[in-house]
This record gives sequence, C-alpha cells and structure tokens, in this order.
Amino acid sequence: MSGTNESVPESSGGKVTGSDARRWWKWVLAFHVVTATVYYSIYTTEHWLWPALRKLISLLAQVIDTL
Repeated sequence: MSGTNESVPESSGGKVTGSDARRWWKWVLAFHVVTATVYYSIYTTEHWLWPALRKLISLLAQVIDTL
C-alpha cells in the first residue's frame, strides 16, 4: 500500500495504521467464518433434520395407532 489512500474517511486524519488494518481484517474474516458456518449448518440441517423429523412423526403415529 502506498502512503495515501483516498477511501479513508477524513475523520481519521486520512491515515491507516497497521492496527486499524489488522482490526478490519479480523472483522472481515470473522464475518465470513460466521456466515459460512450459518449457511453450512442450514444446508446440512435441511438434509438430515427434516427426514429425521418425518420418520419420528411416522413412528409416533404408528405407536399412537397401536394404542
């Protein structure tokens, strides 16, 4: 990176320090990790949770029918 960056807000004095950049990358990385985890958990849950619930409900219905 060069010494000047026009996308930096004027309120920060136009300077990007190393700690600011590290803090920004930590938030970006954390956001992507959380987002990927949520999407993956939803994707995998749809594949095992609903069939399992259907099977459980059908078993429960069979038990109720035998009573």
